[in-house]
Amino acid sequence: MSYNKGTFAFFNANDSDLKQILTVSGKIAGYTLTELNDHEAKLVSDDKKQTLDLKVGDVLREGNGRWELSDAGDVPAPVATPTVTGKSSDDKSADDSSSSSSSTDDSTPSSASQPNEILKRLMQLREKENQ
Repeated sequence: MSYNKGTFAFFNANDSDLKQILTVSGKIAGYTLTELNDHEAKLVSDDKKQTLDLKVGDVLREGNGRWELSDAGDVPAPVATPTVTGKSSDDKSADDSSSSSSSTDDSTPSSASQPNEILKRLMQLREKENQ
């Protein structure tokens, strides 16, 4: 999300250590957020051996000490799975961090399209508010 104070990436997970809001150079789960724009975030592992290019709504799964992109339906509910929950390029938005994509919905991953539909509706509401 872009605010007057900067651009932020929201990560959500069952594990409270992985629920974070980061700016570029922020760290999460052994990775550093190196790039952030309207549509994606780039994470680089601390050992520089792995790069993750995440889009809004992407789901990660930890396996063998590494985080990998996963389909939402592949991740069982109790597993800590950080997700990028939203970013926007609207610089005129308020500094309200409870805006469209800061939802902490921990619903079951059985309907993979649901987060995209929710995000779409929230973005439409935001557009109406800004008119």
